[in-house]
Amino acid sequence: MLGLRPRIILFCFALMLGVGPAWADEADGADADRDRWIPSLTFDVLLHDQEEEGSIQTPLPDCSARSLPDDATFCGPPGSLSRTASSTTSIVQYRLGLDLVSPRLDFLSFIFSPRLWVFGGALFNPQQSHRVAASPEGGQFVPFQPDAQVNSYKPPPYVGVAAVIKSSYTEMGWFVGGGTVFELPYRDSMFRLKLGVNYLRERVSISSRLVGVDTANGPSTPDGACTHSYDPIPDPLPDPCEVIRSGLGAKQKSYHYLGPIGELEMVLVPGERVSFSIYGQAQFLWNLDPSAVVMASDNKLRNGDILTSTFTYRPDDFAVRGAIGMRLSWRAGFGF
Repeated sequence: MLGLRPRIILFCFALMLGVGPAWADEADGADADRDRWIPSLTFDVLLHDQEEEGSIQTPLPDCSARSLPDDATFCGPPGSLSRTASSTTSIVQYRLGLDLVSPRLDFLSFIFSPRLWVFGGALFNPQQSHRVAASPEGGQFVPFQPDAQVNSYKPPPYVGVAAVIKSSYTEMGWFVGGGTVFELPYRDSMFRLKLGVNYLRERVSISSRLVGVDTANGPSTPDGACTHSYDPIPDPLPDPCEVIRSGLGAKQKSYHYLGPIGELEMVLVPGERVSFSIYGQAQFLWNLDPSAVVMASDNKLRNGDILTSTFTYRPDDFAVRGAIGMRLSWRAGFGF
């Protein structure tokens, strides 16, 4: 990843300073604001697929209903809940920003007459918690039955035992960037092609939870298995199942993205002072720090043994995001 960053930065600067086709000036009315600074207010909806990877490593046995035959009366080793999985989730975000476009750079008119473009704003994330990895796949957690009932030989209504990693965006993110604007007048309106570089910062919350069944050594289970169910109750009574519940809580991590963007804007209402336009934007972003988030939990069993479970979360290092939005521009510049 370290070797990739210099190439990303050079590519971004090349876009900011890149050349474009020369577009001839048309009617005088279309050039009325060529020497003005144009501030704008923008709002758009950002869509992308979030790719993530999660791994669960635990020595606890897989006692889920899926892993047991219908006539099973207990579960135990071998087999564990450990697994690694990837997920892709469609994410919707909202952005509110400010733009500023400079007057045309006429000293380059022998090639083109672009404008400079700077922008920034806030990124709003709705609550979209989703599952990154689970073991067993599709497994459900042991119901919140009191431990006292389990330890008093009352069989718990196991649907399964499982571990899970979830992620969700938190708070507001923010973005800044800059680039160049090329204008193509069309009748009484115009199209704008914008090329630039975008820096984005957002924060992700990662949570994990584990519910497992411990093995127990009892008179009727010499192999160290845990009693899953029994009818009638045997004599002597075996050791009951010991339910291990571990809520590892949540960790938050900030991720920083950098990459080129392209935008095509169409001015729908070219008013004398205020104009209204719509645009589509594509972003190609590299994660500058795709390091993993690791959470570990030590579970102490009744016999004194300690089992360590580890959860790992890792985001993708590249993402493509698309936006559709609208822009309200003050064409009178700063000459109020």
